Amino acid sequence: MFTRDELRHYKQLPFLISQNEKKLEKYRKKIKSATCSHVVGSSSEAPYTKRTFSVSGMTKSEKYEIEKDHMEYEELLRLIEEDKKHLEKLLERIDLVIAKAPCVIDKTILEYTKEGKDQTFIANKLYLTQQCVSYRLQKFISD
Repeated sequence: MFTRDELRHYKQLPFLISQNEKKLEKYRKKIKSATCSHVVGSSSEAPYTKRTFSVSGMTKSEKYEIEKDHMEYEELLRLIEEDKKHLEKLLERIDLVIAKAPCVIDKTILEYTKEGKDQTFIANKLYLTQQCVSYRLQKFISD
């Protein structure tokens, strides 16, 4: 079962899921780490041979800021990921209910509703009354 609004907003679910994926990617890139740089020089064993060294580190204040940002971003990422999973499950649940609908008329009514069509439009298309469409929808929708 699902609500009337969930079914009506079915068409927006893929868009919302893709938006969540973009947000996740954006915020994952924003998570900072220790400063890292490359230094060119030579070693004591080979004083005239050019070498590249990686150097990394941070100050205490940078470490505090990074830890604070990391915690905030982790919470944000968790919430976005939960929302994305919820939307994906809703999409599947709606499709499952339509697939299990016992007759073609019910499947058609649910598909039209999923596309955002109102009951009057559906009734006219299927040569039914609006009340009949409403009654048939009630079997699948919880309020």
